[in-house]
Amino acid sequence: MLRRISASLLLAGLLLWTLTVQTHVPLLTLFAILIHEAGHLLAARLMHMKPGGIAADSVGIRLLFDGVPPSYGKEILLCAAGPTANLLSLPIALFLPTEKSGFFLAVSAALAFLNLMPIEGFDGGRILYGTLCLRLTPNTADRISELLSFLFLFVLWCASVYLLMRTGSELSLFLFSAALFFRIFLQKKAP
Repeated sequence: MLRRISASLLLAGLLLWTLTVQTHVPLLTLFAILIHEAGHLLAARLMHMKPGGIAADSVGIRLLFDGVPPSYGKEILLCAAGPTANLLSLPIALFLPTEKSGFFLAVSAALAFLNLMPIEGFDGGRILYGTLCLRLTPNTADRISELLSFLFLFVLWCASVYLLMRTGSELSLFLFSAALFFRIFLQKKAP
């Protein structure tokens, strides 16, 4: 129930942002997100998996599936499909006006590369975990994934602090990385 409320609030916020901001930024951002999720949906359809809903949290939007959890191999393909869709969509920028093409390229590429980071909850974190589970025990894979998540989040946080101090205008990246850290490492440990 809480996941549905969170997803509804996130989608309502995106819609409100899209309707109230008078630039191309929200529409192109939403378009890049939709392309990403469409990649996941297409992969799920090709693997005969049935989507069962969506969940939203500080990490973003996540598709939920009905039935038996996928094998590690299917999970890896499913997770790779979103970032791949973003990268394959980059040529769309060639058909956009110049002032919009650079923004779409940046957002779509950033969405792909950020999602490929081996951070728990991101596509890259799930790809890493699935790949490790193909060779190691799930417990060992979980410990390695948690360590790499911490290291990559620390690097992301350091970059956000640097940008915040250097430009004074990257508070959103700082808050995003802090929220991720809290969700992944502190909230999970709470009783």
